Formats: sequence, structure tokens, C-alpha cells
Amino acid sequence: MRRRAGVDFPLWIAVGLIALAAGAPAQGAGGGAVVIDDSTPDLAQRERVYQVRLQHPTLEQLDGEITTLYWRIELAPSRELPIIELCVAGYCDQLEMRRGASNEFEGLPADSNIEFRFMVPGRGMLQRPIRGGSLQLIVNYRQQTAGQ
Repeated sequence: MRRRAGVDFPLWIAVGLIALAAGAPAQGAGGGAVVIDDSTPDLAQRERVYQVRLQHPTLEQLDGEITTLYWRIELAPSRELPIIELCVAGYCDQLEMRRGASNEFEGLPADSNIEFRFMVPGRGMLQRPIRGGSLQLIVNYRQQTAGQ
């Protein structure tokens, strides 16, 4: 069974501000955090999977592994509720909150493919598309040591 972990908003702000204040990936002894900002797509058709692949040059160069992922997703208000999944290296976890945290992907390589998937259940076009907004992901990671 998939684990889901929520996080209080003040912790979310603290982690984000620390990473952003550095102007680059926040790094400690053996790890750090990378902030990735993107936008969510407009959702106009039911049963279609909309994907947002996230990339960051720092993650692509890391020899490390994911510890925790924090996310924040903004979509325009709508009567339709999309299903949102966070996928890393082909493993997906359905998100039940627009913001939160997960340890589900702990141990996967930090340079793995990361994407969000959005889908509105049902068939046909939506009468009113769900307007996209912003998306932010913070990837906490630890560096691999020579002995690992």
C-alpha cells in the first residue's frame, strides 16, 4: 500500500524559503534541496492524461538519491476534481492534497524522470476547461558516498 504524508503549511514555507534564499540548490553536508517551478496545463478533456515533466540541471548532475518530495499545485476552482499523480522513475503515487509531502520515492536516484499527471474522470469535453496555474516541487536529496 502506498504511504502518504501531509505536511503543515509553515514547514512548507520554511523549506521553500531556505532553498530559495540560497539562489541555487540548498546543500548541507551530504545533501540538499532543489526547487523546480513550472505551470499546470489547462484541462479541457475528460479521460485524457495531461503530463508535466519536470527537469532541473542540478538534479541531472547529481549522484544522489531522493529523500522527500514537497509539492504545491494551483489550479483554478472547478466543480470537476482532477486526479493528480506524482511519478518518479515510472512509479506513481496519487496525490490527495494540492500541497503536501511524500517519502514514497525515498531512495530513488535524484536524476530520475519526475512528472505530474492530471486527468479528469469521465468522457468527453468539459463544458468549462479547468484553467491551469502554478506548480512547485522541492526535491530533498542526499549525496551518495564512495562506500555506497
